[in-house]
Amino acid sequence: MTPVDLQTGGVVKFAAQNYASLINIGGDTPKIAIYKSEFSSIYTEYKLDPSAVMKVNGVEAALSDYNCRSYLDGNTHEIAYLSDTDLDGDYDCIEVRYLATATVDFIDETDWGYVKIGFNTYDIGLGKAYLIIDDQLCKVIKNGQEIGLSDIKPGDALSIEWNAYGEVNSSDFYTIYVTDNTVTGTCTMTGKDTDGREYFVLDNGVEYYMSGATRGDSLLVGDEYTLNLDYYGDIASYERFMNFDRIAVIDKFYTSAGDTMVRLITSDDKKVGYKLKEDKSDLLLSGTMEINRSYTDAMFPIEERIVYFSVNSDGECTIKGLVSDVTPGARVKRVTGIYDSVTKKIGDLKLSDESVVLYAENYAVNTSENVYKKSIDYFENNIKYEVVAVGTENINNSSYPFIVIISGGSGYNVNTQMAIFESSGSTIVDGEIKDVMYVYINGRNSDDYKGRTKMICEYGVVKYAYMSEGDAIIYKTDSDGYVDDIKKLTKMSIYDIAGLNGSARNALAYASTPTTFKYSSSEMIADDVKLVVFKGYGEVSFVFGPVIYKTEDEIKIASVSRDSSNEYVSDVEGRIYSYGSDTKFYSYNGNGRTGYLINNTNASGVLQSVISNTGYVDANKSIINWNNENTVIRYALLRLVNDEVKEVYSIEMYDKAGTTTADVAVTVPEPEPYVS
Repeated sequence: MTPVDLQTGGVVKFAAQNYASLINIGGDTPKIAIYKSEFSSIYTEYKLDPSAVMKVNGVEAALSDYNCRSYLDGNTHEIAYLSDTDLDGDYDCIEVRYLATATVDFIDETDWGYVKIGFNTYDIGLGKAYLIIDDQLCKVIKNGQEIGLSDIKPGDALSIEWNAYGEVNSSDFYTIYVTDNTVTGTCTMTGKDTDGREYFVLDNGVEYYMSGATRGDSLLVGDEYTLNLDYYGDIASYERFMNFDRIAVIDKFYTSAGDTMVRLITSDDKKVGYKLKEDKSDLLLSGTMEINRSYTDAMFPIEERIVYFSVNSDGECTIKGLVSDVTPGARVKRVTGIYDSVTKKIGDLKLSDESVVLYAENYAVNTSENVYKKSIDYFENNIKYEVVAVGTENINNSSYPFIVIISGGSGYNVNTQMAIFESSGSTIVDGEIKDVMYVYINGRNSDDYKGRTKMICEYGVVKYAYMSEGDAIIYKTDSDGYVDDIKKLTKMSIYDIAGLNGSARNALAYASTPTTFKYSSSEMIADDVKLVVFKGYGEVSFVFGPVIYKTEDEIKIASVSRDSSNEYVSDVEGRIYSYGSDTKFYSYNGNGRTGYLINNTNASGVLQSVISNTGYVDANKSIINWNNENTVIRYALLRLVNDEVKEVYSIEMYDKAGTTTADVAVTVPEPEPYVS
């Protein structure tokens, strides 16, 4: 943009970015020098009045080279004005509009009635990563129409006009131009215009320039981007997309039939071995990785083994190099922090629903089950994680698309066993009161005379779990080995279920929905258990329902629904679950006495319901009527991993003969006081 030297009416217009310098300011003959173009060495001098001032966004201040550099130099879209108001030949005012660009991260109302806007990217002229303003002082314009401050959304690009001579959050006026224009495409070329400004062309053929918020950044030819454009059509922020199908983690180098091989952990959670087309182990890692050795994170940090690779039609692999070395703009960072499910952040690391998530806490173990793919739903709110993330250096706080989990999580995993609570107490450990609970766990593997296991718990953990004898639970321990969290598996206590009247048909009604009793998310399973994220390879689920039949190898659980008469019915087919070689069994005897209701058992000890000859809806006996008073219901609670039965809890009802009993209130055990 070249200056427009129109002196008609005592006004000279020029491109703001073409400011050169002030001359002899403070002397008798001050002047301003203006380049013919931004990168020209030829300039024109204009004489200034000794009392000349500068106006930015209509606000007057002293004329100085600092102010001119701040608001003219780099102000690529605005025209500045030299005004000779008294027509004496000396210019007494330099005036320019200055808009600072920012991209919205969040917008919230503060406790004192103002609005806070947080920025992902912002012009250094703003000086802050946020703006706190009174909507009475603010005019917001979008597409030429005035809108409310609350209409601004995360991701919007803002071009902000304010009293630039003061701190941005102390201005007495604001005009904010809002845009939500984005464009996605591949960068096909870069170049410079006649003023020397670098531009970037996408595959739509349009040239784009960086804004004040992204000044100094570059787009890379061949990479795909989404550009967020500001009021001027410049790049307020952008996101670069990497080809994550070509990113992997080196697990090990090894030899096979005389060939040097590499085993990679790929983004689709596979451990794959390839013949190296070229042996680049020494080039990649300075020869520090040995052949035939898997590496833990402590031996060789995982971020130093994330590579770009390609495989040819012969199945030979070429390691291009570490992502951080061979991919321009790549950023590999390790972060430890608390996951916030609202912002989808771990510390300052942002994730998205599209992020590739690899769980690799045990990635050095030579089995594919120790590295596997998860979604962002794997992360639990308010839980600490350590991750390695791959993104770009100009990611501008956009989400990181490739995440490797090193450690973290709630402490529950696919091997977390069911435990059956019996009783509680308290003890003293190192001068501190601890809770004690006795549970049945791990089948018959216990030295206790009743087959129980004694667990030491943090104080109050047992009390506030509100357990009764017979309740099925899961629990986790802290770093000291003390139980610090307990979750009951069922919404009703097992004691209450077994003690309900009429063969527990009320419990069945409670467990059912107006439609179908779902296998993997039974209505009887506690809500907080459904939210648990179990670390490890496999999907964990719990099933609760009436047992139709059982054998030494399998169990059939009814799928319950209501028929047109509002009866609770099941197809006799139900669903069959097979036992594994390591399945554990527990039983609850509703007719037993307190302290002896629970036992370890085996497949033979699992009870099945006794269905009366009159307990069917149809003559073919294909539909069971669970409301039939002569039918004896026996329940089972199963823990499954990938639909394989790991544990079975068989529940015998108190009124197995159909006797009516009174409801029994839940008694919450209190920790017993310690007696020395």
